[in-house]
Amino acid sequence: MKLSRLFTALVSTALILFMHTACNTGSGSDNTELIKALIKQEETKHLYSYAGDQNYISDHNADISDAVNQSTGLENDWWKRTSFYHIWMKNFYDSDGDECGDFNGVKAKLDYIQNEIGCDGIWLSPIFECSYKGKGEYVNMHGYDTVDYYAVNNYFGTEEDLIDLINECHARGMKIIFDYVPNHTSSNSGWFKDSASGTAKTNWYLWNSTQLNWDNGMSEGNWHYNNDKSAYYYGAFGSGMPDLNFRNYEVREEMKNVARYWLNKGFDGIRVDAVRYLIETSSSRCDTSESHEWFKELRAELDKYPSPKYMMAEAWIQGDRSTFEKYLGNEDEFHALLDFDQGIQCTESVKNQTNKITASLYPNKSSNTGFATFITNHDNYNDRLGTIFTGDEKLMKLATSLSLLRPTIPVIYYGTEIGMKQLNVSGDARLRGKFDWDLASTEAATANSLLKCNKAINTLRKNHSEVFANGKVTNLTTSNSKILAYTISTGSEKLLCIFNLGRSSVASVTIGGCSSFSSITPLIGDTEAPVPVYEGSGTSIKNIAPCAFRVYSLDGTTESSYFDDETYITDSTYTQQNNGSVIYKVYNAMYIRGTFNNWGANQMTKNGDWFEINLTFSTSQTIEFKFCSSATDWSENWGNEEGKNIILTVSAGTYTIRFSPSLARWESTKL
Repeated sequence: MKLSRLFTALVSTALILFMHTACNTGSGSDNTELIKALIKQEETKHLYSYAGDQNYISDHNADISDAVNQSTGLENDWWKRTSFYHIWMKNFYDSDGDECGDFNGVKAKLDYIQNEIGCDGIWLSPIFECSYKGKGEYVNMHGYDTVDYYAVNNYFGTEEDLIDLINECHARGMKIIFDYVPNHTSSNSGWFKDSASGTAKTNWYLWNSTQLNWDNGMSEGNWHYNNDKSAYYYGAFGSGMPDLNFRNYEVREEMKNVARYWLNKGFDGIRVDAVRYLIETSSSRCDTSESHEWFKELRAELDKYPSPKYMMAEAWIQGDRSTFEKYLGNEDEFHALLDFDQGIQCTESVKNQTNKITASLYPNKSSNTGFATFITNHDNYNDRLGTIFTGDEKLMKLATSLSLLRPTIPVIYYGTEIGMKQLNVSGDARLRGKFDWDLASTEAATANSLLKCNKAINTLRKNHSEVFANGKVTNLTTSNSKILAYTISTGSEKLLCIFNLGRSSVASVTIGGCSSFSSITPLIGDTEAPVPVYEGSGTSIKNIAPCAFRVYSLDGTTESSYFDDETYITDSTYTQQNNGSVIYKVYNAMYIRGTFNNWGANQMTKNGDWFEINLTFSTSQTIEFKFCSSATDWSENWGNEEGKNIILTVSAGTYTIRFSPSLARWESTKL
């Protein structure tokens, strides 16, 4: 008898004896509950057991010695001195007119990325063959539902096109990383189909005979029924994306191999998706020590490459810095973490004219670990910059300066550099619209535009790479609450950064905490303003315009100004400009889905900007529902303000339910 079977038999015998004793002693409900817990533990112990062949070799086995198209001459911390441009592949640039962005489109726009924005690294959103596919701006083909990790999405082009893009990046001295999604595959993946049918890979996923309730902190469901296997599987991100079982040695090796396979083809690193949810335990569904151990194993693979590779994590944690920073390990896990604490504070500080930066400005952690910072991204994290500030360039430039002028790794999400506005659809899809190349051309031809502001700060960062890679931040006191100031310094260099969050000019402000200096050079901001003067107890700054920002070099070499769009007028005030609204899509059809129609699709009647439908209920009840733009596709749907289901209590009778997609507002009236 195998040890596992022997253990099961022993546990079963023990349970029978325990139940017999409990019944004879009349120990009551406490023993009953304990028995249930023991039975449940026995039924689910396979979910926490290691399995698979420890000597497994992938059919696509990739050996590091076979690597080609590699960058040369990179420093170990090249990533700390790189400005990354985050590209949503599908809607960036369509080179062949098929309504879908592609690899050749990115290659055609490298000059724009490098010379107009000043970025020397690009991060591609998921590029591999996925399940949900579609063309056109409003089809939300996100790519995180991987079908085949060893094949590129053919909507984006061929593998040869991708290799050409990689080589062109390297020829320009640029770096390129890809989105790596290890936590889950698509339910249409061949791996999952094999696992469900029992023909192979039987425990590559997490299966159980009963439906469990694993609280993973997300609104998505978790355990889902599969007809082929007549069992339930775990999918932290929904039924369409089942979680891989990383307690299977074959899965662990296969997913390391996926990373090697594409790094071997020339990629300079990976952005790892959803790292919090990789391996679950009986007590926790996220941030487990087992997850950290596997990521350390993956990092060890990257460290074997002669050309230094970069490993960045999406650990979406806000506020809990200790849990968040554990993903840096002991400098043996991730090189950098996407920092969700820092971005929104930039836009909020500008909107509310209040300093929210001081408490949320975290410089790179050490010489070999850091934080990647951004204002917005592809997820439902923050609105697009152009929407937040209604296209007002002055306010967008101020928010941009707060984001880029810090000693972290900048990530600029495509379109942020030109103030693109978001689509008028719900959820993540609103942030993934088609890049506005006409706007980019206008920005490139306009003096002191937002685009040129991005380029200037990226150039400043490049010319002062040491202070932005390894600088320490000292927050300074100011005599005006609307003025924010701090220094970034290394042993040999110090930059003074000043921001006027207010809408009024400031004739004079005193900054405390900035030590004396023998020379001061304006790098960004009003070159005609009086030079700041150290007066023993503080530094006096004069004539700051509304919403202005400045950078000074203290005791540094003299150099020319990078950017100056500041004009000071005594007692001037600034009123936010409205340069247009969000981009509206016209909908000709709308459907309602809910508990009353088993989440089917009842078409609503169009009435001007509104859609409406009459629903009749025979009894009082609570219903849940959403509005959807398609009868067959869930990619555009509207719920409540958090994107969840709308909940409405109705009594017997007929109700008219109305919805306006342009206003994202619904109404119900009982007839």
